[in-house]
Amino acid sequence: TRLTLEGTARFVDAQESYAIAVGPGAWAGPVDPALSGETHANRLLSRLAADYQLTDQVRLFADRTTGFRPGGASLAASLSERVPGQSNFDPADPGAQFASFGPESDTSYEGGAAVRALDGRLTGRLTGYWMQIWGLQSGQTVLTPGYGPAFDTYVLNLPKVDAKGAELTASYRPLATPGLTLTALGGWEDARVADGVVPAAQVPTGPAQVAG
Repeated sequence: TRLTLEGTARFVDAQESYAIAVGPGAWAGPVDPALSGETHANRLLSRLAADYQLTDQVRLFADRTTGFRPGGASLAASLSERVPGQSNFDPADPGAQFASFGPESDTSYEGGAAVRALDGRLTGRLTGYWMQIWGLQSGQTVLTPGYGPAFDTYVLNLPKVDAKGAELTASYRPLATPGLTLTALGGWEDARVADGVVPAAQVPTGPAQVAG
């Protein structure tokens, strides 16, 4: 059989409860009931793959895969965005809450060819891929001098990120030198934030550090 088709599916239902502490303590302040809650999301994930043995030396392959990560709350957030004078305080939104974040999902496509020649002494694989990510969970650190642990670590969602690239691997075992294997690996990637704005402010904290 030269052609092989494969398909898998998985249903994920994720629920998380959280309670966020506030105050200047090092993540040990009292819990704010207004900032306690839960996140709930579910997704049907799937993978479709095809594998075709074109010749005895060349194999073609392709697949489409979906992925998912649930949302939640940043465990290292101290809600300094509610404290006037801190670098992430916004007077226009004094009740801001940046500690919780939403789910992330993606769809990726991959295809390529694998080559085997010279009685298996030469092998190679060329792969190209394209991925779209919605709600990318990106970690952000904000310095908060004089408050709590002196910094907050948040997770924010970028609405959309696109990534594409290619990878080439090769391996060769010279017949004249038993035991010797030569390998090579090369790759190219182009990733960009297609939709997403991260408001930020920068404040000096020392000769070699910047907050924002």
